[in-house]
Amino acid sequence: MLPVIFKPLSTPVLKWHAAAATLKTVVLTGFVAGRGVLAQDPGITPNATGIPGITQLASLVGGVDTAVLIMCVAAILLSIGAWTLGSHTHSSRIAGAGKAGVLIGLVGAVITGGVDPLVTWASNLGGSL
Repeated sequence: MLPVIFKPLSTPVLKWHAAAATLKTVVLTGFVAGRGVLAQDPGITPNATGIPGITQLASLVGGVDTAVLIMCVAAILLSIGAWTLGSHTHSSRIAGAGKAGVLIGLVGAVITGGVDPLVTWASNLGGSL
């Protein structure tokens, strides 16, 4: 028989109490290895000056975003051409591939354009926890 390494407790060990909302601190009371624990907001916020080269990195990511949008436009244009060619030559396979390509290009452009607002939303959501 294996020894019991972890035994669940029948009563909660930690109780959470909100304290001093303006200080954004949370006090943990209870016993953790026989002691009370204090957890505080470390005051860390995102900034653009913390790492050298961060502005160049942001510029590079913006350039990649633009390149991806240009590729989405090119994919849509090529897919419209395939759709048109397939329709005029009565090739349902080529026309179907063209339709799928247009849809994929549009979805790619929507996702690419929505990345920055989605990340901003998620960051704000995480910051409010």
